[in-house]
Amino acid sequence: MGRGEWVLLLSQAVFDGVIVVSSWCHTRLVSTLLRTVPLGVLPLQLFCPIPSSPEEALPPSKVLLPRKSITPLLHQTVAWHGFQVEQQPVACQEVSAWIKRLRDRDLMMPICEGLLEQGWIEANGLMPHSQQPDLREQLWLLLPSGSLPKSREARNLIRTLRQRMVKAGEQVFGESEGSLGSSNQPS
Repeated sequence: MGRGEWVLLLSQAVFDGVIVVSSWCHTRLVSTLLRTVPLGVLPLQLFCPIPSSPEEALPPSKVLLPRKSITPLLHQTVAWHGFQVEQQPVACQEVSAWIKRLRDRDLMMPICEGLLEQGWIEANGLMPHSQQPDLREQLWLLLPSGSLPKSREARNLIRTLRQRMVKAGEQVFGESEGSLGSSNQPS
C-alpha cells in the first residue's frame, strides 16, 4: 500500500493509528493530515544464515530489505556502509519467505533481536553477521490529525510502545545506550 493510501485511510479513521518508519514523517502530506507521535529508535543488527559447511563460511555481502519506497533511509544507510541491497518482492512478505530468500541467495537482513521471542534467531538458523554497522530506525505512531491521545488507553499504548523500544535497545546496545533518541542515519 502506498503512502497516500495509508494517509487517506488514517484521515478517514479507517484505522486508529499506524506505526511507520522515519521516512514517512518527512513528507508535507503526513504533517498536514496526520499527527505524529515519536516512539523511539529501533536498533537493528545484521543476521545471516548459519553456514552448513566451512566452504560456505564467507559472510554475505548483500542485505535483504523491503522495497526502497518503503524504507529509503535504511537503503541509504546500508549502501553508505558499503553493502549491496537486494529488495524483497512485495508479494513475499511472510517471515518464511524472507528466511527462504536469505538462504537461497546467501543474503543477510537487519533484525531487532530485542523485539523477537527468545530462541527465534537460533530456531531459524541465523547468526549475527561479522560486520555490524550502526543501523537504527526511528519509529512513529501516526494518528488522524484530530485524534489526540487523550484517553487512558491511548496514553498506555504509547507508553507501552516506547518502553518496548527502550527495552529492545537495552538488549542490543546495553543499558548505557538503550534510551538513545536519535537515528544515526547519513544525511
